[in-house]
This record gives sequence, structure tokens and C-alpha cells, in this order.
Amino acid sequence: MSDLVSSHDLWLVIDAATRDHVSGKKAERGIPEVLKDMAAGLSAAHIDYALVGALARGMYGRPRATRDIDLVAMRSAKTKLMAAFDAMGLMLVQDSPYRLTYKDHKSEVEIDTLLGELDPERSAVADSQSASIFGVPVPLIKPEYLLWMYVLSDRPQHWPDGIDLVNAGRVDLDLLRRDLRRADDAIAERRLTEIIQRAAKERASTYSDSVMKRLGINREA
Repeated sequence: MSDLVSSHDLWLVIDAATRDHVSGKKAERGIPEVLKDMAAGLSAAHIDYALVGALARGMYGRPRATRDIDLVAMRSAKTKLMAAFDAMGLMLVQDSPYRLTYKDHKSEVEIDTLLGELDPERSAVADSQSASIFGVPVPLIKPEYLLWMYVLSDRPQHWPDGIDLVNAGRVDLDLLRRDLRRADDAIAERRLTEIIQRAAKERASTYSDSVMKRLGINREA
């Protein structure tokens, strides 16, 4: 397994997000349990994918509270993915050409899968790295491809996520720039420059800061 940031802080943030706000009791089934079942099911089906989203970001920088699992896979694997998720007893929530969303009805945890054909999704799947999250072995997107996806995203949350990823110092920016030039992705190059400039001037502030403060997690550790 790769030498990544310990998932301990990530576990604490996810654990807090899955507790009942009144009783403080932890749900019997949450992201760690769903992740374990999902990884086993996709491995048995021989489906290539990479873990992305908040769980991946939490392995490279500050953990962010989340209630879902994000994946990226190739669009050509869509039929196999649907068969595998159906076999796991998951409920289909969204079926579109480039996205599949399934829900674990016992925990309400959603598995959101982006279906790509080109870079950065193609490289994210083909060039993932092995990692252990909550004790579950999974293929994890490399930080360079994760930042590439962030700079191309129009979701507001992904801008501060990208800034935080840059500030965490886990991205090989020279390597990413070379990949962007090789892919002739001028839009991503321009946005990457903007994010790097912003990262030098500010530090992203999200709800996770509040959660981590209450849990006593040192964001500088």
C-alpha cells in the first residue's frame, strides 16, 4: 500500500458525520461498511475504477465531511458496473450517460460513479495507486489526476478543494503541467494557474474545519 496520509483523521470526521445529532450514537452501517462491501463486489466483478471525491481528498489533505462514496470508471464498464451494484442489493438513484448513482438502503450512503472516456478520468483509472482506507484496500486516484478533475469541475466546492490539495503539498505540479500539455488541455492549464495563485494567497475554509476543531484534530499535523 502507498505511503499516504493516515486515514485516522478521515475516520474521525466520517464517524462524526454518521452519528445521530441528538443521541450521539453511531449508525450501525456507514461509509466504512459500504466501502468494504463495494470494494469486494467490484473486485469480484473485475471492474477497474478509482476512488475519488472527499474520501480521496482526505487521504492527501484535510479530511472533509461526506456522506457518500465517489468513484471514477470508464464508460465502457457501465453495464458491468450496473450488474455488480445490482448484485450488491443497491438501489439505482440516477442513470445518465456519464454518471451512475446507487444507494445503500440500510445506511442511505450513496455511491456516485463518474463515467469517463478521456483524460483525466482515463488516466485516473489506468494509473491509480493502491491504498487502504478504513482498512479496506482500494484503488485510489493519484493527487495529480484528482486536481485535474477539480480544475475542470464547475461545482463550487471543488475550487476550495483544489486549493486545499495544492496547499497540502502532495501534488507534483510539474508532472501535472506536463500531463496537461500532453493532453492539449488549455482550459485546465489556465484554471490550474489560477488555483495555484489563489492557493498562495488563501487557505480554504469549509464546514470540516468546524468538525475537526470540535474533534480536537490539528489541521497542521
